[in-house]
Amino acid sequence: MPLAQRTPRGGDRWRRALAIAGEALAAPVGPGEPSADLRYFMNPAITSDRNACRFRKEFVPVIGVGRHEFFRGPTEAERKALAASDPVECKRQRAAIELKKKLAEAAAKKAAAKKAAEKAVAEKRRKALAAKAKAKQKYAVK
Repeated sequence: MPLAQRTPRGGDRWRRALAIAGEALAAPVGPGEPSADLRYFMNPAITSDRNACRFRKEFVPVIGVGRHEFFRGPTEAERKALAASDPVECKRQRAAIELKKKLAEAAAKKAAAKKAAEKAVAEKRRKALAAKAKAKQKYAVK
């Protein structure tokens, strides 16, 4: 089974996660929002912007407990509002993607320039060798 599909169990971190989840589920969340509806959680401090963006655009934040945020599934109206939103994590993700594209383009330009310079040097050498060979032929004929 791939590592990403395994459910971690045991250890201090697992027990801490269970305690946080239990605390959140036991706490009254608010009117009309039973804690049993809390199905998703994340720790924004260690969650990638890509995944945090997906969470923010797909789930409704309900409560924060410690370093974790708990979410519930959205209603149809909330789903549309979430899809139209532009959370800061999504902005950071787009900026990171743009930066990667620019860096890749710069690296490609640098590689192309290096290749062109190498080609120019090789052409210059080829011409010099051709001229030298022509000069040798000229003296060999006389």
